[in-house]
Amino acid sequence: MVKFYTGEDKMVDKIHIISDKTERKLKYNTGLVEKANRVVEEAERKKKLNEKLSIKQKTKQEGKSGLVYSSGNKIFLHVPGEEDVIIAERISLVTVLYCHYGKLYDSGHYKIIYETLNNKEIAERENIVWALCSHDGKL
Repeated sequence: MVKFYTGEDKMVDKIHIISDKTERKLKYNTGLVEKANRVVEEAERKKKLNEKLSIKQKTKQEGKSGLVYSSGNKIFLHVPGEEDVIIAERISLVTVLYCHYGKLYDSGHYKIIYETLNNKEIAERENIVWALCSHDGKL
């Protein structure tokens, strides 16, 4: 036990000294908590998206076509004469929309490439995705 003088005429019985190893463990555990929080946020976002899926399916069944665009972290379908519909929502800025063999893909600051209409995760990148392209039939 270590006695420590606080300067206020009080003595403290223990001092907790954090070693480098303990600090690394603390950072690692904090990282795990942050990652778990991101997974929960993503699951909640997907749940909200699935609620909106019925609108997308109805639009698809009716054979409507229109313009797909992004604004901020949302991807919209614009059909002339109708209200724009959110077809996807991401955790951060959408920087690219790309059509490859009839499928729409998106990516951006969230570093994941999605098949937009199915909300299916295709790939994950280490950095922000600024562009998508095709080469020899591959995305």
